Amino acid sequence: MSTLFPNLRRRVANLVDHQIYADKHALDNLSNELLQHRTPLWRPLEGLSRDATSLKVTNLQRVIESIDGIIISPGEAFSFWRLVGKPSLKSGFRKALGGIDGSLVMHMGGGIPQATNLIFWMAAQGPFEVLERWRHTYDLFPDVARTLPFGSGATVLAEHRDLRLKNSSVHKVQIRLWLTPTHLHGALYSDAFIPLFDVAESDHRIVDQGNGKFTRHNKIWRIIDGEKKLLVENNALLSYVPTDSTVIERRPISE
Repeated sequence: MSTLFPNLRRRVANLVDHQIYADKHALDNLSNELLQHRTPLWRPLEGLSRDATSLKVTNLQRVIESIDGIIISPGEAFSFWRLVGKPSLKSGFRKALGGIDGSLVMHMGGGIPQATNLIFWMAAQGPFEVLERWRHTYDLFPDVARTLPFGSGATVLAEHRDLRLKNSSVHKVQIRLWLTPTHLHGALYSDAFIPLFDVAESDHRIVDQGNGKFTRHNKIWRIIDGEKKLLVENNALLSYVPTDSTVIERRPISE
């Protein structure tokens, strides 16, 4: 019942949406490789076994089957859910471990946001206008060998929380995704050279809100030719207690 009205709003919005969405795939790479990135399938976190997260690989493979090779022409948009469809057993998805309301639980399509995180990070550096991106409400784990800024991904929820990106260049852009035993890989290709953005973080802080609650904040910027433009601002609740050395700010306790 909690998702009824958001889903209804999404369906109504789709009826009046005049955006053209990419739906053509090609498994031959376009001529110019813009960038590659990869993320580990397994994280060395206490209490998180490989068996507990293994089912997400099935879900990621299903995502890859729907997205790999998608060609986004100039002016077209990428919509994650339009390509992937609602996760279900019938469509090849499984219940796997994933984050829901700050906790790790088994749910249909668990682990899918690893793909949207990767796609958004690549898109942040590429010629895309962000039409829709949802930040993660919770920071589930302390940093372990983090190489990217906090909050540089995008979460999704079937039907009413999508990742949508518009190709704002005059060239075609292609998204490739693939799995190896240890990583999810992605790449962007185009039919001509396209300059990329640098991505930088600022204003990062973890705040002690009192009563055992902590929040995490930052801003992520695009920089090209010296021009700095805000891409996203993140605010999340922590699902763990940070070490004292990582707490940047403490709210005064009101009397």
